[in-house]
Amino acid sequence: MSERIIKWGFIGCGEVTEKKSGPAFALIEGSEVVAVMSRDKEKAQSYAKRHNIPRWYTDVQQLKIGRAHV
Repeated sequence: MSERIIKWGFIGCGEVTEKKSGPAFALIEGSEVVAVMSRDKEKAQSYAKRHNIPRWYTDVQQLKIGRAHV
């Protein structure tokens, strides 16, 4: 039996995701944050790098579609 993983993308990289949402999602088994979005490119990149999140975006439509920045 394979374990189901629910993948999440955060919209916003502010204090709420730093202190509440991010840490909470990290504790949930079977849950993985795979992308973050912020209109501020540097904020999105920094958040993704600091939290080992593979993808970041500056447009919510990109997050919905899943186009990755490399």
